[in-house]
Amino acid sequence: MSVGISKLLRGGSLMVGGQAGSQALSFLRNALIGRMVSKEDFGIAATFTITVSLFELISQMAVDQLLVQAKDGDDPELQNAAHLVTITRGIVGAVFMFFLAPIITKLFDIPEATWAFRWLALVPLLRGFIHLDPQRYQRDMRLAPLVLIEFIPQVVMALAVYPLIEWLGDYSAVLWLVIIQAGIFLIVTHLLAERPYGISFNQGYLERIFIFGWPLLINGLLMFGIFQGDKIIVGKMYDIEFLGVYSAAFMMTMTPAMLIIKTIRSLLLPIFSRSQSKRTQFIKRYSLGIELLSLLTGLFAIFFIVCGGTTLSFVFGDKYIGYGAIVGWTGIMWSIRILRSVPTIAAVAMGDTKNSMISNFYRTLALFFTLMVALKGGNLAMIAASGAVGEVLALVVTAWRLQNLQKIPINICFIPLVITIIFWGVSWLIVLTLGENSNFVLGIISLALVSLTFAVSTALICGELRKSLFKACFSVIKK
Repeated sequence: MSVGISKLLRGGSLMVGGQAGSQALSFLRNALIGRMVSKEDFGIAATFTITVSLFELISQMAVDQLLVQAKDGDDPELQNAAHLVTITRGIVGAVFMFFLAPIITKLFDIPEATWAFRWLALVPLLRGFIHLDPQRYQRDMRLAPLVLIEFIPQVVMALAVYPLIEWLGDYSAVLWLVIIQAGIFLIVTHLLAERPYGISFNQGYLERIFIFGWPLLINGLLMFGIFQGDKIIVGKMYDIEFLGVYSAAFMMTMTPAMLIIKTIRSLLLPIFSRSQSKRTQFIKRYSLGIELLSLLTGLFAIFFIVCGGTTLSFVFGDKYIGYGAIVGWTGIMWSIRILRSVPTIAAVAMGDTKNSMISNFYRTLALFFTLMVALKGGNLAMIAASGAVGEVLALVVTAWRLQNLQKIPINICFIPLVITIIFWGVSWLIVLTLGENSNFVLGIISLALVSLTFAVSTALICGELRKSLFKACFSVIKK
């Protein structure tokens, strides 16, 4: 079955809309928190995210991905075995988080928040009892339930954020918001399930889950280092207020990036999986995915390079003025990560779950550069730049392994990437020439010109994208 650009866009429109709504609500909620609490309290709230991510990622067995990728993923017995794994993961995570709370707060020098981290143990416990049926629906491209389980908790949190902050007035409001989100997420997964919830101690399926998931389990630990390692270093080596600033800039770019990553993962994994035995079709779909994402991520980073500082202070308040370089570099870092997700998904579709683990190992090497910058008292922009360099290294490793094992040409990734990097350089030159606090209108004009030139160049040079655009235009004209 041929999948052109128009079909990909139609197939992903629901997911994009739902994820956009969820991420927009999340972003607005965090912006409100950033404005209503001090930078110190915002920094403490950031440690909640760091801690939950630690226990989420280091126990990740990717059972949801197995239910999509496996040919027998519809088997209820396999799903029930996956439930058992998820429950075990949640209970173990909750116990560890509860008893490690004093150590975590000592690490960040916030002993007064120990009580909050013990209550935070409810989050992995609640998430351990989710129903996996909505994840299984991806096999048939039924994405509406996935949209709802993300969107509904965000709506509830958006409604609760203002009264909670008004009532509590500090970081504790964020704690209860996180717990509420986990509880609503659990309830919605069960309400949207078609099958009855069950568990199964099927040794054969449990062994399959372990074989499929153990590389992703190690990958989870590496992912924690990637997503939260720099924040830990900032929180430990700098004042907690700087963690608040870095977290705000990180969040600014992460929110739209996660929207894109979640959308393409839900869309591309089933599409690639259906083509795993058809090499020519697989390569065409893979090439189109890379070229589309190169165009999108290039525009993504160009915006944050040129307008990141202005956007950060507008969203979080005047206390965040002067940090545009951090936003620009985190924008580049997330752009490369988005692009890297395409070869990563392709590898999973071909049954290679070790690809992400290996590439993320190389990505964590950037933490050594981050630590060196922090030890020398360097500015936060250099820490963000270290992450961007690490993502480039990880992308090279991901594409190289895909070529070696699956014979997917590596140049499919790097031709669009080179074009993108050139235009990022042009964007930085504009910022250096105009200055971060330049005239707003002049900045918008510069952004529009660079973005348009980049988009046209990418569309003309990238083969599969060019063919698909011509086909789509011809189809519209014909109608």
